[in-house]
Amino acid sequence: MGKYAGEDDLIFNTSTRLPVCLVVDTSSSMLRILDDLTGVEPARQEFRDGQMWNIFEGDFNTYLKQINAGVNKFYNAIRDNEVAASSAEIAIVTFDDSIKVREDFQTVDAKGEFHVDDSETGDNTNLGAGVKQALEMLEARKQQYKSNGVDYFQPWIVILTDGDPTDTAAVQEAQRKCVEMENNNKLTVFVLTLGEDLNKDTLKGFSNKRRPMSIIDDKVEEFFEWLGKSVSVVAQTNPGDKVKLDSDIDDWLNTDI
Repeated sequence: MGKYAGEDDLIFNTSTRLPVCLVVDTSSSMLRILDDLTGVEPARQEFRDGQMWNIFEGDFNTYLKQINAGVNKFYNAIRDNEVAASSAEIAIVTFDDSIKVREDFQTVDAKGEFHVDDSETGDNTNLGAGVKQALEMLEARKQQYKSNGVDYFQPWIVILTDGDPTDTAAVQEAQRKCVEMENNNKLTVFVLTLGEDLNKDTLKGFSNKRRPMSIIDDKVEEFFEWLGKSVSVVAQTNPGDKVKLDSDIDDWLNTDI
């Protein structure tokens, strides 16, 4: 059997690790245009992601573009902190018709530019399956830390979506696991929402300690900068310490759900 992702790094870099898995919606609705389209005629209409959409041709600002830019700002915010750069390990799982591990756990110095192309989106929102994949990866990475004698902070999972999930049974299982781990102080859960086309009650089920938060449409990059700074704050403490994250979130927070 081959080495796990990043296993060599656990030998040469013995910093205390903070594993963070981003679980990102890449369904077709993430191509929603955020620009003012007053006076612009759609090229056609298509049925995608459970509803009919006007399709426009041109270079417009979309949720997916903001995710791409935001993840790279997240990486840069961690790179700016020497301790966090050697401590934080980031993985990215995307979900639509299928579940894709876009990036396995690595420190940011090993990562290039993150990008998901418009053509890589799908018409379903398999949120539950995406979260389950992330939880399995986080648990496997913790076992690797233990096997290599590397200390670690309890993991973070960051869920970001703009629509209703289409895999109800998997969502319920993932919610149960997230809450169980959270109640045992084995997981920190962040749920972030985009837009209004989502089931708010469903998203509340992923955490008993932290309510879902809504991101202002054009402020996704600001959220990821905040997340990078928050990771850096935690990385400079000791595992088990109580940490207060920066509460200055008005720049990107819409309203608590």
